[in-house]
Amino acid sequence: MQCFGDNMSRDRFLIILRCLHFAKNLHPGKTLNFRVYIKNKRHKYGIKLYVLTEPDGLVLNMSVYTGSLDSAGGKGHTKKVVLGLMENHLNCGHSIFMDNFYVSVDLAK
Repeated sequence: MQCFGDNMSRDRFLIILRCLHFAKNLHPGKTLNFRVYIKNKRHKYGIKLYVLTEPDGLVLNMSVYTGSLDSAGGKGHTKKVVLGLMENHLNCGHSIFMDNFYVSVDLAK
């Protein structure tokens, strides 16, 4: 198709094409369910998705919390989540902004 050649180079098109995946991967009876209990919310069950983004919204890293058996679960959960998301970005001179739920003495060190 000529319309792609008018708007992007061949190499860029091949890179984008390599990242696209069009397939129906659902297997009846084998679908994974996430059911996390969030006590203080109106909708008490859901999925927790933690995302590290740049100010313009570009996603740098993300993590899905799958429950208390997750490696980030249990005591020190917020510290594990923040350090896990930031593992490739620490000691690079970046500024980190977060809400009051993720502030702790351990993270400030």
